[in-house]
Amino acid sequence: MTRRAQLILVVTRQEYEGQAICAELRIAGKRAVLATRGREALELAVSQAPALVVQDIVLHDMDGATMIAALRELPGLDSLPAIALAGAPPATNADPGGPFDELLIKPVDVDELVALAGELLAQAARPVQTARMHVVLADDDHAQLRLATLRLQHAGYEVTAASDGSEALELARSLQPDAVVSDVLMPGIDGFELARALRSDRQIGAMPIVLTSSAFVDEADVELAEAAGANALVVRTPDMEELLATVAACLESTAASEPGSAQPAQRHVVERRYGERMAVHLDRHVRANAQLRARLAAQSVELAVLADLGGEISLGGADHLLEEVLARCAEVTGFGCGAVYLSTGADMPVLQGWVGFPAGEPLREFFGAPELLSEAIAVAGGATARLPSDQFDDETVRLVMRSAGLSVILIAPVLNAGELLGALVLGSPRGTATPDQESFLAAVAAQLGQSLARVRALNALARSQRRMIQRLARAVEFRNEETANHTERVSRYVALLASRVGIDERRGELIAAGSTMHDVGKLGVPDSILLKPDRLTAGERAQMERHTEYGRRILSGEPDALLDLAALIAWTHHERWDGGGYPRRLRAADIPLEGRIVSICDVFDALTSDRVYRRARTVHDALALMRGGRGTQFDPDLLDRFIEALPRVLEIRARHPSTPPPAG
Repeated sequence: MTRRAQLILVVTRQEYEGQAICAELRIAGKRAVLATRGREALELAVSQAPALVVQDIVLHDMDGATMIAALRELPGLDSLPAIALAGAPPATNADPGGPFDELLIKPVDVDELVALAGELLAQAARPVQTARMHVVLADDDHAQLRLATLRLQHAGYEVTAASDGSEALELARSLQPDAVVSDVLMPGIDGFELARALRSDRQIGAMPIVLTSSAFVDEADVELAEAAGANALVVRTPDMEELLATVAACLESTAASEPGSAQPAQRHVVERRYGERMAVHLDRHVRANAQLRARLAAQSVELAVLADLGGEISLGGADHLLEEVLARCAEVTGFGCGAVYLSTGADMPVLQGWVGFPAGEPLREFFGAPELLSEAIAVAGGATARLPSDQFDDETVRLVMRSAGLSVILIAPVLNAGELLGALVLGSPRGTATPDQESFLAAVAAQLGQSLARVRALNALARSQRRMIQRLARAVEFRNEETANHTERVSRYVALLASRVGIDERRGELIAAGSTMHDVGKLGVPDSILLKPDRLTAGERAQMERHTEYGRRILSGEPDALLDLAALIAWTHHERWDGGGYPRRLRAADIPLEGRIVSICDVFDALTSDRVYRRARTVHDALALMRGGRGTQFDPDLLDRFIEALPRVLEIRARHPSTPPPAG
């Protein structure tokens, strides 16, 4: 039997943010469930026993520290690991996460969250080990420090973490660990200086020292590490397998050597070589540090941009994401203008958006030479192509540059898993492109490819979900023997009315989709009542009215924005403005706006459609009846807006006419 994946409980104040985090965790192969309040999270924890919690520090109904304390009091959850999400870094470094195992700053870096979740889940599942080797670990990057700590702990080491070189040196002198692992780039005492200081200390100088770097290292870096007395210099990868193997090999080598003889002799040789080549290595040290710091600065800008872009996905979808990509790329590189082309299955990617250009028309055909864009994408091979360049026809390039009014153009293919999704283009009217700008654009294009793939996957999931909802709504039509297209018309009326009252398009679409299931609770009403052609008795009417409660029960209970909204609509679309509706007799603005909107649209379509107990009324008669309910049955302002939109309403009605539902 396949073992079921451990459950991650996500608790956020913003439902859309939580849904995006859950979706990313599921894409990474993990189970996730969402709660938006502490009380809801506690109920889920009791029933589903999560293995990890990812939550906001501040919730609507309690603070995060209180909630995690309550969770850890539940049976079997006393050591429940937790990742906190905060809008800003803590004011001090003292206990920054409080009762949490990890602290992430919003917007959340999805890859970092997935990695940390995997590490904490693996750590929770691993049995406690004893007699472990002790390692002092130094890194000023909090996230990298936590990841490396977790990986070393999972490998069986006891780890003491330090946030800078000075702290690591003091810890090594006081604790005398079995090994020291340090990042190269740190403020104050960096990794090279730390290694030299450790080697010069007679008490601890024989211990293995492993230096790490998140950037590419060259021969000069290796020589600097050797000269400083380090046993190894490792490029840190996300899985950190090479780091673990190197630490294990160094400790094994040290254990195999004779105490007091082999290691001091080896250190003496290294120190002598360092003395002979001090001037050379000092110069290389300065230059290597400058290069590494420049790389780090460039990466910091790049990562900040990409982190922001990642946050935009959950907020605005692909269109908003592309606009943000172009604006930030133009800003960071100084080029000032850019365009993005997306593949639609045709030979040539289609222009999707632009920034900094006065008009989009010259861009649609890539300044009159669309074949040049395709050629540049092919030549780039996943990197960045530059115009002008010896790789392209001089005459064609000259015509394009003159038409564009630019002196340099950079083109980066947008790929995901080898599939061409489009191209990212930047242009500058003066100057030339630097290798850093080319690398930056390639990195952004790579991230954009992943982001667009995620958006596409989420959109596909949403489309699939809505198709299932439409089929469920159609099943209700068959069950009720209503005319077909009733739910389709109502949902379109709802989208129209929502736009008329100022609801944004995305929210309006969600309300319209949720409205298709407003009568799903009728599945719980007996046929003898649902299909009765005569007037219902008081008892039958009461049983019919229960369909609102049945609908809420059918649709609620899942951490899903659409189903939650559909449940709310099913529950409230028969409430009346004057408080005479059902099931809860809500009044006026106490009735959710979504329920008030659907009520008007549903009644209009019901009045103008045939039913088993009556024939359809004319539009004129239906509106006369509804005007009579203005301020009593219906929200007066919403009714006025609906009537103002009557031409569009009739257009929708004509496009989706009433027909008898297909026979079962």
